[in-house]
Amino acid sequence: MIETQPDVRFERKFVAAGDQYHHLRWWLRARPDGFATAYPPRRINNAYFDRGSYQSFDESLSGVSERDKVRYRWYGPHDEPRSGQLEVKRRRNRVGWKLTFPVELDLPERPRWSRVLSDISRSVPAAGRYWLAHFAVPMLINRYQREYFVSADGSLRVTLDSCQQAFDQRYSSFVNTRQAVTLDDVVVMEVKCAPDDVDAASEVLSDLPISVSRHSKYCSSLAALAGL
Repeated sequence: MIETQPDVRFERKFVAAGDQYHHLRWWLRARPDGFATAYPPRRINNAYFDRGSYQSFDESLSGVSERDKVRYRWYGPHDEPRSGQLEVKRRRNRVGWKLTFPVELDLPERPRWSRVLSDISRSVPAAGRYWLAHFAVPMLINRYQREYFVSADGSLRVTLDSCQQAFDQRYSSFVNTRQAVTLDDVVVMEVKCAPDDVDAASEVLSDLPISVSRHSKYCSSLAALAGL
């Protein structure tokens, strides 16, 4: 598989208790860097795929420096998959990039996963089919609310995620969005920038009232589903 030159970015995640959401939002707004709303808030929905050996889960949990994650993302209030995009998140040490393949879906209510996978596969180019073939096991659906912010000079992007829910897909032939697992009430703040802006990002974040923390929504959701 030939991959074009990726848009590499540096990422840092911070996790805090859910009741710190408004405090973090205030911190962003009060900063002299001029963080402003970059995009209207919206709900994010993801269907995560893995291998039968739980490869993505194990590598992320272990902090493997070179790892990949495959998901299907759609936006808005619809519980079941709609038109969106197949995404492959690739990480190499402290930087990462994302491959994105737009998808048009027209599915019946509560579709079978075999139908979802086949329709996505038909909608993407060979590179997308390659990843979907290698990570073909539906593991879970998660969803959360996201707010978007950007610094005045455009060098830093920040998102705040809250109200997370997850739904187990491992033992169902059909898309399951009927019974959510209970997740910890947390807010996830993610900071993204180009590698050249890492020093500036570190300076901005030096007085952040919470500490940096490794966090994966996929891993935390799957661990909750498995009772770990």
